[in-house]
Amino acid sequence: MTQYLKGTGLLNDDAFARERARHLAVNRVRGNRAIEADLLRKGIDRTLIFEAIQAAREELSEAAAIRTLLEKRKPSLSSTKRAWREKTGRYLLSKGFPAGVICEILNE
Repeated sequence: MTQYLKGTGLLNDDAFARERARHLAVNRVRGNRAIEADLLRKGIDRTLIFEAIQAAREELSEAAAIRTLLEKRKPSLSSTKRAWREKTGRYLLSKGFPAGVICEILNE
């Protein structure tokens, strides 16, 4: 049955991985680690995952995605700059972004 579905094009892991990675990267604004974990849970091969993430990042880089999220998370008047940076850093880590890129952008 699986071979039949693949033969007819109804079951296409590559197309699914690319579309899912794009959706998570652009629409849901997730980092590469979160995208990889999601696709691994769905049974996609690591090679396809890597290619799908690369394709999605051509449209929106991780740095640009972080900046998009930061636009929505302006510091509140009640929080100190340090507290806001720590809380925002944890938030971005939870979205699957790498710590190095987060620190770089928060230090701008």
